[in-house]
Amino acid sequence: SQAALLSEILMDHAAGADIALVGDKGSGKSTVVKAFASILGYRTRNLFCYRDMSSRDLLQRRTTDPWGNTGWADSPVVQAAIYGDLAVLDGVHRLSKGNLYATLGPLLADRSCILPDGTLLCSPNHWETLVKKGKEVEAALREAGARQVHHAFRVIVCGDTPESAQTGPSRNWIDSEVATLFHFHVVSDLPVIEQRRLAHQIAAVDDTDAQGKQSIEKLLAFSEAAKTAVDKNAELKPLRLSLRALLRAARHLALSRDDLAGALDRAFSARFKFLPPEQRSAGEKLLTEVGISPGVKQACVSVSIDSGELHLGSVRCAQRCLSRPELVPEVQFVEISAHMTILQNMLRSYAAGQHLLLVGNQGVGKNKLADHLLCLLRCEREYVQLHRDTTVQSLTVTPTLEAGIVHWKDSGLLRAAKAGRCLVVDETDKAPLEVVCILKALAEDGELSLPDGRTLLRHNDLRLNQKSATEFVPIAEGFRMIVLANRPGHPFLGNDFYRVCGDVLDYHAVEYLDVTSELQLLRSIAPSISEATLETLSKLFRELRRLTDGGEITYPYSTRELVKMVAHAQSFQGDTLESLAADVFSFDAFDDRQRLLQATNCD
Repeated sequence: SQAALLSEILMDHAAGADIALVGDKGSGKSTVVKAFASILGYRTRNLFCYRDMSSRDLLQRRTTDPWGNTGWADSPVVQAAIYGDLAVLDGVHRLSKGNLYATLGPLLADRSCILPDGTLLCSPNHWETLVKKGKEVEAALREAGARQVHHAFRVIVCGDTPESAQTGPSRNWIDSEVATLFHFHVVSDLPVIEQRRLAHQIAAVDDTDAQGKQSIEKLLAFSEAAKTAVDKNAELKPLRLSLRALLRAARHLALSRDDLAGALDRAFSARFKFLPPEQRSAGEKLLTEVGISPGVKQACVSVSIDSGELHLGSVRCAQRCLSRPELVPEVQFVEISAHMTILQNMLRSYAAGQHLLLVGNQGVGKNKLADHLLCLLRCEREYVQLHRDTTVQSLTVTPTLEAGIVHWKDSGLLRAAKAGRCLVVDETDKAPLEVVCILKALAEDGELSLPDGRTLLRHNDLRLNQKSATEFVPIAEGFRMIVLANRPGHPFLGNDFYRVCGDVLDYHAVEYLDVTSELQLLRSIAPSISEATLETLSKLFRELRRLTDGGEITYPYSTRELVKMVAHAQSFQGDTLESLAADVFSFDAFDDRQRLLQATNCD
């Protein structure tokens, strides 16, 4: 089916048309674009779109040279037009309404455009007509800043279907104006037979592997059941298993053939585990109907290091060679059973070369898990914390003034990519969507355009072999990302990171500790406190979390606050429970409603 789609795109290309690929997230749009560019030998120039992108950003951007002079730099679209490359606009549905047509309409329809710096892009036919009048005319054109658009220039835009796009203007991005600019192609879900063949190939399933075949069939059965359920109830859409998620589950099965529940966890449960109760129960019912049972709770995972190799349960991975040992995090970590199980799953994803996404409530130990894994692996870490004012430029490179000369300073992201370190990105759900989109570019596409004109590429990209490859920066082979985000929805109310690009990462849910693991943690922190007191405090916080999930109180009391109370009790054993609780609840004493709720729970 993808070969047939590619054939149609090639026919449109031969007719001189620009292409629009429309499909659900994870349906294979980027894969089709890469195949198209490979067949025709195109160099791709990618531009990742976001809602606040202006018309100037689509064509040119302001730059500053080392001496402080400002100028204009061409965008990837203009560079592709001049050099005859393929411009790829990813996430075009996010652009504000009217921006695409008003800005790129002349360039796409007439192959001519007036740029923000006042120069002109001329269509090939018009340029050739003018040049025939003599060399003087051509010299005058170039002196005036006019440039020719290459005959081979093409544009492919990728966007979500109006039904799957987020609410608001994105749902109507294909209007009467945009429809005149492209030949549209729908990237539909692959037929089940093709999905099965791909999954068998990724999971290394052969004709004699009965267990592998059975696991793949259950995944496909759940995928089809979820599609049917979504057709009846649109609120169940988070349960859909995209092609990207299916292949991610197949990769997990290649490493752990009997861990079907874990394969689904890695693939799409970032949404599933934090769904409202009714939707979650519907998903559990679908899993039961196709024969997928919850994963068996593992015994405590042991950790050991043997000849430079880390062993976590049944998973093994070589430790890293250090050049900057001061960048390896060292944290106080209690090896409780729940966290050791998560660490084993994280190591499995890391060893498979995947980037990781940890999602959970605040204060449940996401940072400690990430840092302890890197400590065990002896892996150097770069840390970036996002917030609502984070920009694409501040996340990649920033200009600094030294001795009157402007220098571009690499961010932690760029340093990690160049040196092959692990980048820990914290509070991802707090950043604007255009910022988190670049994480998708790095994780899935292995390519990122930087504000200073350079481009990050995978270390094995053929473009790095070109003689004039100074604009390219190779991503070192050991580069990894561990992305941390709070759960979507109440009470954090940040961006829905998973909906935007979470499915390109291996997902790991960090939920509240079970009773056994929580008491195990508390005993290690306060060995002198009685078991009854620890159980009372644990019960109190479990009730507070229940009230938070139900929306009765707003602050999500987590393990972090509980550990503070227990540490206080260990250091000052004569203090009463009321004075211990004051460390956490004093601020809420000014809220009559919350004071009443908490007093009731403490009683």
